[in-house]
Amino acid sequence: MGEMAEHATPFPRSHPLLEDRARLDKIKDNMHVQIQWVLWQGRVSDRFERTLLGGESVFDVLQEALAALLKTPPTAVKESWEALSVRIAHNKAKDALTRSTRGRRSPTAEPGTPDDVTILAFVDDFDTVDTDLGNGPETAFVVAEQHRVLLRLARETLTERERLIFHTGYYGTMTDKELGEQLGGITSQGVGQQRRRILRHLYETARRDPSFPTLDVSDEGELR
Repeated sequence: MGEMAEHATPFPRSHPLLEDRARLDKIKDNMHVQIQWVLWQGRVSDRFERTLLGGESVFDVLQEALAALLKTPPTAVKESWEALSVRIAHNKAKDALTRSTRGRRSPTAEPGTPDDVTILAFVDDFDTVDTDLGNGPETAFVVAEQHRVLLRLARETLTERERLIFHTGYYGTMTDKELGEQLGGITSQGVGQQRRRILRHLYETARRDPSFPTLDVSDEGELR
């Protein structure tokens, strides 16, 4: 996430997270996922930057969220820094989405109805994560970390053909029928079967990966 250097924001010099850069970096990367979940409803990327209508980027929102996190005094943290980061990331992303869609309301809409927002539905095969804060921000943080590990393993362990099947489904760039034709006449059902096999492989591999987290909160309020 070296691109963030282009969006420099002055942070307080004295802060517990600045004294633990590894923890801060993990929180920052997790906030990046949380923001994308709100903006793009499930599809995330740690390699590309997308922008909202009006030009505001994910990294712009991330910098705003990080600034808010690092301006929070430790005495105001009631759960953990990780949990607070999830709440801030979601709130800042929702604010950015509101700014982006303001004024794009259907002319037939009743006064007071929300602005129109076009969001692609998440493919059922990939609907394996729950980003609802009803499960709590601690859980949302862990789920985002699991998601990041799965995306990394997809890049590192899948063949070129498997990555094509995985990513076209994940990002919705083509239908299973279109992908099947590109792969040599496989039926859409066959593409779905291969994708489910790939997902099972990724989860099995992830569970053996030491960076794949579970919900385990230390006495110091740090997720492991």
